[in-house]
Amino acid sequence: MADTTLNELLSCSDFLYIQKKINEPNIFHILSNTGYEIRHSNFIAWLLDAKESHCCGTLFSAELVAKLAAVNNPKAEWEVLREKHNIDLILTSPEETVVIENKTYSKDAPNQLKKYRELIINDPKYKRASFVYLNLKGEAPKDFQERQFWKLCSYSEVIFTLKKLCEEKKDEIDKNHSKTRVLVEDYINAVEIKHLKSGAINEKAKNLIAKEPNLFTSIFSESKTTSGLSHSQIKSLNFIKDNSNFQRGKGFFRKGGLFREAFEKALQKNNFKFDENQNTTYLSFASENMLKKIPREELPFRFGFRFFEKRRVLHFGAGIGPENDQNSHIRIKVVNNLDQIQRAFGKNAVKARGVQHIGLFTKNIPFNPLAIDETELEHQIEKLITNSVTPDVLFIEDKMQKIMLK
Repeated sequence: MADTTLNELLSCSDFLYIQKKINEPNIFHILSNTGYEIRHSNFIAWLLDAKESHCCGTLFSAELVAKLAAVNNPKAEWEVLREKHNIDLILTSPEETVVIENKTYSKDAPNQLKKYRELIINDPKYKRASFVYLNLKGEAPKDFQERQFWKLCSYSEVIFTLKKLCEEKKDEIDKNHSKTRVLVEDYINAVEIKHLKSGAINEKAKNLIAKEPNLFTSIFSESKTTSGLSHSQIKSLNFIKDNSNFQRGKGFFRKGGLFREAFEKALQKNNFKFDENQNTTYLSFASENMLKKIPREELPFRFGFRFFEKRRVLHFGAGIGPENDQNSHIRIKVVNNLDQIQRAFGKNAVKARGVQHIGLFTKNIPFNPLAIDETELEHQIEKLITNSVTPDVLFIEDKMQKIMLK
């Protein structure tokens, strides 16, 4: 697919497959239910309750409970409690209890898990309690003290179990109720496609991007590119975008985002201290070397990144921040020597000077996020920092320290 045009992309087999699959009816997509944690808990509770309208008795609960928790009798007919004591799911049998805290994109709040666990173990009606922390990736709770008490389980494990049941017990499920398997398979597809991004359609989207990252960057960056396309084609392109590493400039460094975390780790490894803030457009940082000599609150000088998607460049810059009571004595020295700094930085010097924020050094680093393999992301960002940023930082620091510390 080298040098593929938009028209060629729209007619290729992988794109047509995505276009077909993304438009197949799915009750969870129609209701936009998979983005809400409570909806997942409701559906899982429905499957675990042997008395519910799926009419399959313990067929689902026997397998799911065995996957979720280490219990003596997963085939018990569990009573399922929703939001009892504000806990997502409590399963009880005459001999055992399973407590499930379900998280999709949120994390446990301070003392939340301890509160739930102590409430259950101190109530005699709950027998032999097991505690399960269920989330998309099977990640450990934020509460370090509680990690030893909660078994981890991922949505991938739940979905694998449901897929296996739908394949091996297809006839039995269909015999019990004709709609049940359709609903379960809709749920499987919705979670795989939207959250786990592990379905066949997701893989085709990722493969298309890997083959033509520059074409997709152009498509995602310029809305006019999709003018004249059908609703179905635009919907398919948006799906491909959702499966990519692409983020528009204003959201590129969002907290919890793929790239912010990778840049923060790479900066730390290269002896930089990044600023903890909620800005999603810029990532600001300073060097540990400089902070040892000038306290953070007194340092008027910062480095920073911003990503420009249309030009496919990562803007690296250095500049002076606004004056305050702590940094004024150092900032004045720097401002009084701007001409000297500009001569030292040569072609990378910022020509247009601000008043509050004064740019000093600027450099554009070629950067296309779609060309980066997510499995190699941290390594490639670390390489970028080491090769394209650190040498300039050392040069800039040398010049600035001679002014700030004189």
